[in-house]
Order: sequence, then C-alpha cells, then structure tokens
Amino acid sequence: MHLSRHDPVFEDYLATGALANVPFWIYFLLLTFETNEYLQSYVLIFGTVIPLVVFSAGGFLASHLLCKRSKGRFLRIGLLVGISAALVNFVFGFATSVPSTFIMSSFCFVTGSVAATLLARRRSKSEATH
Repeated sequence: MHLSRHDPVFEDYLATGALANVPFWIYFLLLTFETNEYLQSYVLIFGTVIPLVVFSAGGFLASHLLCKRSKGRFLRIGLLVGISAALVNFVFGFATSVPSTFIMSSFCFVTGSVAATLLARRRSKSEATH
C-alpha cells in the first residue's frame, strides 16, 4: 500500500528546518578546525559572505526538496520552511550570540526557501502545459 501525501505536515517542516541548517553546521565545524592566519585575515569572507551563502543555499535545498514532493501552495511551503529553519537555528543556539546574526540567518533561510518555490512553481507550470 502506497501512502500518497501532497500537503506537508509539521514533521516535514521540522525535518526540512533541520536539513536547511546542515550546510551551516558543516561549515561551522570546518571553521573550528581552521586556526591559521588565512582565516583571520579574511574575516569578511569567512565570517559574513560564506555564511550568508550557506544559509541561503540550505534554505533553498530544503525548500526545493519539500516543494518537489508537494503539488501546490509553494509560497506557503517556502515561507514555513524558512521560518522552521530559523527556529531550529535559534533553538540550537548557533545564531543567538548576536541578534543581528539571527536576523540575517533568518532572512537568508526565508529568501533561499522562497527562491526554491519560484523554481517549483515554474516546474509545475511547465508540467501542466505538457
């Protein structure tokens, strides 16, 4: 018996919220091993630019995977994935050291997630026309 579900449930959002954080957790772990002067001399890149890209990519990936399994309401899914990713990040305390970090990570999660919904919507429209 194959159970087919089109609308995500709470557990789906919780799982995608955690999944969206995995790229950042890996990056954060890699930073703890790096102690040379190269990292310290490029703080803007390693402390700001790369984390923002990683947060956005994590939100995009998680939202894309959930939208791929869903049949509609992509924008709602993207927003909820972004919000759940921000909440998971907040609960685990990675972005709570500075309030501005939490705000930027939340913004990147939501932006990446919503960007994935645009891709899902485009894919859905192209499948409907064929």
